[in-house]
Amino acid sequence: MLFVLFKSIQWTKDQRTPEYGSRRQEFLKPDTAVLNQKPDLIYNRAKSEGHCILKEILCYQKGGDILPAPYRLKPQTSQKIPDRTSFSLIPLEEVMIPDIEILPEENRYRIRWFDSGRGSIRRRGGNEDFLKRGARFSGEPNRLNETAFILKPGQSGTVCCNNRFSSWHGQWYEEYRIYFVSAVRPDRNMFVREPDFRYEQLAVLF
Repeated sequence: MLFVLFKSIQWTKDQRTPEYGSRRQEFLKPDTAVLNQKPDLIYNRAKSEGHCILKEILCYQKGGDILPAPYRLKPQTSQKIPDRTSFSLIPLEEVMIPDIEILPEENRYRIRWFDSGRGSIRRRGGNEDFLKRGARFSGEPNRLNETAFILKPGQSGTVCCNNRFSSWHGQWYEEYRIYFVSAVRPDRNMFVREPDFRYEQLAVLF
């Protein structure tokens, strides 16, 4: 079973100081408290193939305060961003984490990162689907679309990425931290332990 913890934070120009940046980095770290809602209950209820157990913590920074999802700014997109503040059993194809695709492969999980076009920062590079007819990004040679890592049972990995957005009410920024754990059962320390893999797409947001 794949366990996923997705932490996301938004902020605006007036929160770009080092002090506020440190506050954001503390928020993005995982902690053992996220398992207080007992994901093992969900796991015992349905061990479905093609599903993962997901928890999302979506927040917005206002000064030194970290506020919950209802205060977040919404980019101009038709994509619905769900709010799963507790652990949920969800089909892999319905996981809506920005720029992330999760592909099951036998007893492994391939975690892929792609430039979806959200935000104003473009990541150029290799496209694994360039020559795959019918693939989402087929024929696009300069779109970054690559495997971040492949998780075998018992392994974990972290993806760190960020973006900048602009709209009629100004500019704002987002940073995402996604923790993936392939485990037989949940463990209180599974998100806080040193990951086997770490993938980053962190741009300088100025």
